[in-house]
Amino acid sequence: MIYIACCGIIEKNKKLEYMYYHDSLTTLPNKFMLERDISENSVFESVMVDIRQFSYINDLYGEKIGDQLLKEFARQINKLIKSNKHKLYRVGSDQFIMVNFSSNEFCKEFI
Repeated sequence: MIYIACCGIIEKNKKLEYMYYHDSLTTLPNKFMLERDISENSVFESVMVDIRQFSYINDLYGEKIGDQLLKEFARQINKLIKSNKHKLYRVGSDQFIMVNFSSNEFCKEFI
């Protein structure tokens, strides 16, 4: 009986931790995960992507379309940076940060 209760608590804690470190819309790591990852790595480089005037998309087409656009944007960028050493984070409503924890060639390719 106690074992079953502990397993339930462990599963709930894992779920809460996932929710804390990931964006609910895109499932990307969020700014809290970014802070944690940066604190664990002494060398990294990053590129910030801000979708300018994204609010116009929501105003014109609605938030449902805007959300679909953000999810697709995240999916496409993740396809481009497919690597264990590269990560894409959603840090704001329309702001993303791509981080490379291995070499210094990543940013040059993306800019």
